[in-house]
Amino acid sequence: MAPIALRLLSVTDVPQFLTALRASDVKPLTINRVVRWVIVPTTPSLVSSVLDKDTKWDLLLVHPTTDPLPTELKELVRKEWYVTAGMPSSLLEGFEERNRKLLHPAPGDVPVLKRQGGHGVKASAQSLELSEELAAWTQEFSKKEGAGAVSMFNMLSFKPGKKASYLKVSTIPYLI
Repeated sequence: MAPIALRLLSVTDVPQFLTALRASDVKPLTINRVVRWVIVPTTPSLVSSVLDKDTKWDLLLVHPTTDPLPTELKELVRKEWYVTAGMPSSLLEGFEERNRKLLHPAPGDVPVLKRQGGHGVKASAQSLELSEELAAWTQEFSKKEGAGAVSMFNMLSFKPGKKASYLKVSTIPYLI
């Protein structure tokens, strides 16, 4: 297992931070713009640290090391929340190419999400199922700023016996 850090950042200026990041020795696996919560954290420690109403999270950096950010980047960070984890080395091998294919799929690679008369649509996405609110948001988001690929970061604590069913669902790509 390779150590990685997932860093949720609130920065003073996104373009300035990205410019400094490119000029640094830090080479993240991914840099993602934070748009919204799909499933709102409910674990008390997460609620108190990431749902602060005064914090607007700007970026999620997935970094293939647990080293702290260098000073020139830290100076541009208002608030940081991070967690370290282990990532199988087999996932890191070829990650850049797989990620490129996910972000820029060939025509026909991504199936269209089909909704038939609300069947399968739930009242809330908290149960990891498509909700009316989330479906409406994805439609609106895709018309404006979400014309490209969208990544979703899941940090889950699996209930006993439920991990396999989640993994099955999480491997299905959908075109919004």
